[in-house]
Amino acid sequence: MKFAVRPHPACRFARSDKPAIVAKPPRQPVSLPHCPFTPLTDRRPNAHRLQPVGPTDQPHAPKFNHMRVGIFADVHDHLDNLRKVVELFNNRNCDCVLFAGDLVSTFAVPPLRRLNCPFFGCFGDNEGNKPGLLAGFSIVGELQEAPALYQLQDGTRAVIVHMERQLRGFDQPFDVAICGHTHKPSLRRDDQGRLWINPGETSGWTYRNPTVALLETETMQPEILELNTIVPHR
Repeated sequence: MKFAVRPHPACRFARSDKPAIVAKPPRQPVSLPHCPFTPLTDRRPNAHRLQPVGPTDQPHAPKFNHMRVGIFADVHDHLDNLRKVVELFNNRNCDCVLFAGDLVSTFAVPPLRRLNCPFFGCFGDNEGNKPGLLAGFSIVGELQEAPALYQLQDGTRAVIVHMERQLRGFDQPFDVAICGHTHKPSLRRDDQGRLWINPGETSGWTYRNPTVALLETETMQPEILELNTIVPHR
């Protein structure tokens, strides 16, 4: 009996008639034309009414006659009072909100998402997680290290710090300074006629009297409001 011998399938690559395998040359990197990044349009309500101002920026021409500004500080994780602040500023139709530091924890960020106007503020000295706060504020507003200079679109220049001593050596012109830290509300003008506002504490942890401030830039007359005397809107 004769048997036909067939090559094993695994040996088929050893056949001499198989074409030689030619290695492909390494792929060359493709040179793409430069494409500058174009940021998305800020979709927050009235976001066009605030513009950050740096030391070398040129002043912007006023586009509004006056603005109503909500001001607060020192939340220290008191979420109930923070919700009252947001509701108050929305009911008063504030054009923007300025914050003088000490939100503290990242779970205090979500209530601020209900604001109907732009938000701008600075860090305090008790912030527990600055990277986390910055991430949360990516859809709320802007939060920077103090001193943070901001120009409203009616031309008012506001500088925000947590502690007044953070303005030592600050040589940029401003019309109003916003600060916190003491937890005590105060209003005053310096010898140059500039307005200084401390809205007091939002939390009420220290003096049991939570307060915020409102500023009408048309008259530059600020007002201190006590949260405990405000009837919640239902």
